[in-house]
Amino acid sequence: HLNAGHSFVTTGPLIDVRFNEQLPGTTWAKESSQNEVAVNGSILSINRLRSIEFIRNGEITQQLAVEPKQTAEGAWQYEISAHEALHDSGWIAIRCFEALPDARVSFAHTNPAFVDVPDKPLLPRRRDAEFFVKRMEEEIARNTGILPDESLAEYRQAKAIYEAILERAK
Repeated sequence: HLNAGHSFVTTGPLIDVRFNEQLPGTTWAKESSQNEVAVNGSILSINRLRSIEFIRNGEITQQLAVEPKQTAEGAWQYEISAHEALHDSGWIAIRCFEALPDARVSFAHTNPAFVDVPDKPLLPRRRDAEFFVKRMEEEIARNTGILPDESLAEYRQAKAIYEAILERAK
């Protein structure tokens, strides 16, 4: 299941959700560019959660307001039942953060569920591509005269790849 992406990461809360009744990591091939994903399940946490968020293609799209119930053991249980629209190809995930009394961070994040629409690929974001082009320029400048030419060639090749991605970014 781990290799298939049917998992989540956590430093505290436990997430058990399904996307259209399927585990995280699932990919659906769809003909329509308008798709809705139903998300159902629960989150169990020792502390109350400060937020439960839908992440679509790397952006927060919803914050869920769910009133928890306290279990007999004293944990907090959040039942989730919501929908998220996907336009064209993309992915959706759920993450949450615990409200801790100190500066520590405790969170959980599911692997994404994916929708693949032919001829409607998920386009890279311009700001991300620009970041990587700039980073490669900085590494080339920083390492010129230090690294051998074959090592600098790798940075130049990576920069060219990121520039090509930038050309099709939105």
